Amino acid sequence: HALIYVGLAAESHQYLQQIKEDELDIAVTETVKELINLKRQLPNDTPFAILIVPSRFEIRDSNPHYQKLRTKIISTLKKSNIPSIDPIDGFLEKGFTATHFPHDGHWNVLGHKIAATSVNNWISKLPK
Repeated sequence: HALIYVGLAAESHQYLQQIKEDELDIAVTETVKELINLKRQLPNDTPFAILIVPSRFEIRDSNPHYQKLRTKIISTLKKSNIPSIDPIDGFLEKGFTATHFPHDGHWNVLGHKIAATSVNNWISKLPK
């Protein structure tokens, strides 16, 4: 607490909302445009999907801004024929404290396992 008080450390899990509500559409559009460009650089038969990293604030607080951002990017990717892998259900099932380190917003071992399982499930459904 002393380090936070003197400004040498920040409160953990702060809201630093970098994409404002009125910027969501353009942020999603530009992000998906870049992903389309990336996909075009690969051979046509290359499996390509985007792993969606759910916000800790959506997992912990059900924050509607981050829910909207996640669902908007997923729907825009789908319209662009880019599959997405969304592990949100696994994170919500286990909860924030079980899937994240207590001192920051990064996934712990279980969080990585949930994401990896989602990716593995997607890969296992690819045609052989």
